[in-house]
Amino acid sequence: MQPAVLGWEEWREIGMSYGFGLVEGTLQAAVDAGLIERQPVRPLAHLLLGAIDEGAMLVARADDRGKTREEVGASVRPDARGAASALAGGDPRPGRAGIASTGTAKRASIAGTPATPRGP
Repeated sequence: MQPAVLGWEEWREIGMSYGFGLVEGTLQAAVDAGLIERQPVRPLAHLLLGAIDEGAMLVARADDRGKTREEVGASVRPDARGAASALAGGDPRPGRAGIASTGTAKRASIAGTPATPRGP
């Protein structure tokens, strides 16, 4: 379903009910693990969920035989998380502290990436 069918308020309520807690919990785990700067996670969760919603709307409205879907999908793969890391206060460069870092299994499990160390 899309906001056009449900209306924006109901669409947002569904997103807040099902997605917000997951995003907020994941960010809190990253803060607790030292992967991103200690900060209030609630505002950051709102920002990230908004970005996810915007990506979904971009894909839903595209009429380009899947090109936009591929591009949006590529932007959320583990090797393209630099923007999210920078937004969260981490260092987006591979091997640096932040969401994009995969230097330890603990970081990798939260980042959702393989636990293969990468150089600075």
